[in-house]
Parts: sequence; C-alpha cells; structure tokens
Amino acid sequence: MRHIKEEQPLAYKIDIQCVPYISRLNMTGMCRDPIYLEKIGKEVLIDLEKIKSLLYKEAGQQFDINSPQQVSEIVFNKLKIPPQQLTPKGKASTSDKAIGVLAPNYPFVKRLLDARSLEKFIGTYINPSINEIYEETGDRLHGDYNLFHVPTSRLSCGATKSRGGINLHSVPKKSDSKYKIRSAFIAPDGFSFVKFDFSNVEYRIIANVSGETNLIKTFNEG
Repeated sequence: MRHIKEEQPLAYKIDIQCVPYISRLNMTGMCRDPIYLEKIGKEVLIDLEKIKSLLYKEAGQQFDINSPQQVSEIVFNKLKIPPQQLTPKGKASTSDKAIGVLAPNYPFVKRLLDARSLEKFIGTYINPSINEIYEETGDRLHGDYNLFHVPTSRLSCGATKSRGGINLHSVPKKSDSKYKIRSAFIAPDGFSFVKFDFSNVEYRIIANVSGETNLIKTFNEG
C-alpha cells in the first residue's frame, strides 16, 4: 500500500478508495424477478424450437446446431453452400464469424445463426439468472465486480467462482433484445435504479491533465 501511495497517488486516492464500496456491491447482489424470467425463458424456447423446426425441415434431418461436423455436413455437403473460411486443419469453418458472411444470401444460415444466438441467450442469461442465486442474501444474483481487470480502471463484471451468477455488465439493452431481459433485474422495495453517465470522460481527463487550452475551452463552452 505504501508503494501505491508513493508511486501512484491517483490510484490510491481514487481507485483504492472505491474498493469497500465495490466489495459491498458484490456481497449485496442484484434482485431479480423470477416470474418474469420464467416468462421470457418460455418465449425464447418457443422461438428457438420454431427456428430449429424450420432448419430440420430444410435439412431433411435433425442435427446439432453447435456441432462443427454435423453443421458442415448439412451446410456445405448437403445444401452445397460454399464455405468461406478454413480451420487451421484445412476444414471448412462453421464458426459464427465464418458463416456469418453467408447469412444475407442464404436464409438457412441466417436461421442457424439465430438459433445459436437464442441458445447462447438462454445459457448465458436466462438459466443463470433463475438458478444461480444465493439464498443467504435473499435469493439474489451476484456478479463479480472488479476495478482492476481493465487497464483503464473501468469497472468490469463476471460470474463469481463460488456463487455463479452472470456478467451483469453484458446484459443486452432493452433496445437490443426482443426479450427485454433487463426488466428482470429490479431494485429492492423502497429503492430505485438511478443511472449516471460521464459525457466524454476520457477527453475531459486529457484536457485537465494536458492543460490543452482549446480542448478545455471546448468543454467549458459546451
């Protein structure tokens, strides 16, 4: 700690002072609405099954949408869709990135990617939000907030090793997702969520540290 105080005074004065509050944030956890999560979980499953049904019908058989071997057989051999990238072993790649360029011209590939996306949505957000809770904190969901994982000192979040949970920072915005999963995370009774955002904070710091007159003038004048 002495080394931090002597060599990095800003880190000590700003970042280190945040640690107790971040620890409290981790221990407190996030309230969630299990009934709402169950509801959107069912909606996602219904949509997923519809897409899979169309895929199986067009392919003429059922297959594992996440199996490179089975997908390759269907897409490249059976449907004769031209591969765009090869794996290091010289085989046609079936990764999302590799076949993504085919999606605009091949509806089958578009549906395949949509199905994969929904399965990921269920596994990443729906199931953990329902199942990976901590009874000792009132069935709350816990993320692992950390101030020191990102070089810029931005707050990061991940699943905890001991309590599971999800990366609460990566939950899709309401405008980005049909299923509005952010509405499942709620404030405790008597509290409300409040959003704060720093406008152009990095550039403001640069202006302050560098003393650049024109930059400072720009921010002062709005």
